[in-house]
Amino acid sequence: MAFAPTSTTAGQQRSDSSSFSLSQAYSPASEYTEQFSLSQEYSTEHRDKAIVIGGGPIGLASAIMLANPPHSYDVSIYEAAPTQDICNFNPALAYLYNINARGQTFTKMFPSVHEKLLERSIATSDAGFMLAQGDPQKEITFPPLPTFDPEESYWIPRHEMAALLREAVDDHNDMREKEVDEVARSGIGKIDFHSGVS
Repeated sequence: MAFAPTSTTAGQQRSDSSSFSLSQAYSPASEYTEQFSLSQEYSTEHRDKAIVIGGGPIGLASAIMLANPPHSYDVSIYEAAPTQDICNFNPALAYLYNINARGQTFTKMFPSVHEKLLERSIATSDAGFMLAQGDPQKEITFPPLPTFDPEESYWIPRHEMAALLREAVDDHNDMREKEVDEVARSGIGKIDFHSGVS
């Protein structure tokens, strides 16, 4: 995942429905004159743009941060996988994220993200493991897990975290569209998501 500020037109979505190649995003802005047109909304603003490569949890979290103050970029996320694959279980990416105090610094900045994290995850204090002996006659025990961090942390599957952050991107854009105060709206960047990009 990486991001780079772009020229006024480099991060814009095509006006037609044809595909977009990432190599185009790094071409000089003059090449975009015929391919892209600025929408009326952005023609009056001179907001900086950013590109995020990768629409997984890290890319989505980066886009949310970049689109909010103090950065307030208009962000374009480019993901190779189709949209439905990002938030669905994938055995090749079947691992858990542990959102510790450091990770919660991000989630607490966006209360709805943190609330969803608490709803969809398992607190470390509620997690454990069982010790099953090879002998079926022996009792199965549940030894307590040692605690290394005084702060509670939360376990969440990667695909659930991606879905949670994708919802946060949609919520961000909805909130931006509903903002009637032009001054408040100007401090919030738009996030565009492009999937299936090669």
